[in-house]
Amino acid sequence: MNASLTAESTRILATVEVAKLVDGKLSIPAGIALIAVEIGLSDRDTMDQTWLPEQKNGFLVSCEPLIDKYARALARSRTGTGDEFQRLGHHHERGIVLPVAVGPSPGTSSIKVSGNAGCSSLLETRPSGRQAGWCTRAKERRSVPTVTLESILGWVARPVDLVKVDAQGMDLEVIRSAFSRVRQVRRFSLEVISDECYPLYRSQPTCSTVVRVARQLGFAPATRTLACAARFPRKRENSMCEMDVLFVADDVAPGVGVEAVPNFAMFDRLYLNGCMNLHTTEENHRLKRSPPAGEAVMVVLPGPTFTFYSQSWKGPRPYSYGLPYSCDRKHFRDYNGSALQRHNGIGSALQRKRASTTTTTPQG
Repeated sequence: MNASLTAESTRILATVEVAKLVDGKLSIPAGIALIAVEIGLSDRDTMDQTWLPEQKNGFLVSCEPLIDKYARALARSRTGTGDEFQRLGHHHERGIVLPVAVGPSPGTSSIKVSGNAGCSSLLETRPSGRQAGWCTRAKERRSVPTVTLESILGWVARPVDLVKVDAQGMDLEVIRSAFSRVRQVRRFSLEVISDECYPLYRSQPTCSTVVRVARQLGFAPATRTLACAARFPRKRENSMCEMDVLFVADDVAPGVGVEAVPNFAMFDRLYLNGCMNLHTTEENHRLKRSPPAGEAVMVVLPGPTFTFYSQSWKGPRPYSYGLPYSCDRKHFRDYNGSALQRHNGIGSALQRKRASTTTTTPQG
């Protein structure tokens, strides 16, 4: 297919070359030991800014369907400044970015572009007053090319150490689209919503469904302390319900311990769903000076920013490294009974509550 341009009454469509392949494969530099794939990078916390600088032997393939975000990623390349040559599609000397969406089938998809870029999705938002207004209001719709994860893995043609997905409700479907190549993936990280919370998007599965399907695919959560429903009742309904969950293939080391090399802890953040015990603010600040052995203490700063303290490391860290941790009571409602009793007691009620509102991912 050659480059082309089509002008219609409401839009202009362009087919352009975006990357080079050699015998159907991406050209990966010699000496690369780690490979990651990032689905949905937008503007913040992108792996070319947070992960690649720390992994001198890593290579990254990123996918971003919003053309403005794709362009900003290309502009971050340290090569190509001024009149200097920049390799086609490279947003980093060890990374390439593709202007595509990733989904269950190849072709063309319609993406709803929200006023807040982080809410843009191939899925429709749920009409609920519980959702933030900036996510439910669409600025425009765009036609975007769509490929499967299976195709991307075919272009990589090597084992992939991590697939990081932030596809706004489509995360699980992205992983399922690996199809026959799913065993090429060693780990994947998804944005997952807690079971007792209302999904933002139609057909968006919550945590229990994601974990169940992941196990069917041969993956398990890297952190054993994951609770799909928070162990304590949240102070505000649908507040801080999203978490990043790292899943690991059955025959692969999790890579989230303090001493793990390379360490994938930054892709496993359970937030309030990882809270094992509650303390007052004063008790929490006392505990962070001398944390219990084998545990961590989470302190939430404005933002919110989550900071962890433990005997296993010195000073504050942004990750719990898989350790069980205690949290500040102010983020939860008061109740009688232990965390375990509360957790078990709300399980069936949550299922009844959600039965008529949540569509789980079809199994196949």
